[in-house]
Amino acid sequence: MDSWQALHAFWAGFDVPAYDEQTVFAEGDSPAYPHITYESAAGTNGNTELLTASLWDMIDPDSSQTASWAWLKQKAEEIKHAIGYGGIKIQVEGGGLWLKLPESSPFSRPLPSGEDNILRIQMNIEVDYIGGL
Repeated sequence: MDSWQALHAFWAGFDVPAYDEQTVFAEGDSPAYPHITYESAAGTNGNTELLTASLWDMIDPDSSQTASWAWLKQKAEEIKHAIGYGGIKIQVEGGGLWLKLPESSPFSRPLPSGEDNILRIQMNIEVDYIGGL
């Protein structure tokens, strides 16, 4: 597994569809809500990257059910708990990724999505690219 596949496997492991934010969807074929979008980067051994991901949900005006900040916050906490304060290491070809909670910024925060019916929480993680795992 390479680092791109490892990041996808991590973000897709929370029972929510996950997409690299560079994924291009055909017009009118955007992903259903809720979903996760995430940054990916090809790092080098000894390099640390600060990457972001976003949890998205939509308030459906035609439904009695609405998107919930509580659900988004709970899912963000689930992801934070999975990373833990010591981080997690994922073996990849030629080394590994060490995903950690950021030291210099909060892990998660609500952000405006640009649309009134879309809810978004941004998450920050540090990724160390390490050799020899």
